[in-house]
Amino acid sequence: MTPVRLLLVDDDDLMRAGLRAVLSSDASIEIVGEAGDGRAAVRET
Repeated sequence: MTPVRLLLVDDDDLMRAGLRAVLSSDASIEIVGEAGDGRAAVRET
């Protein structure tokens, strides 16, 4: 199965780290990048 590719966006560093820890343990999810806000996320795409 092809993993879901995810751009992780949250303005709180601690929350983003927690989400990364939980989501990265799931083999069906691939975190392809991170951003601290919506504007940074758009620049990542």
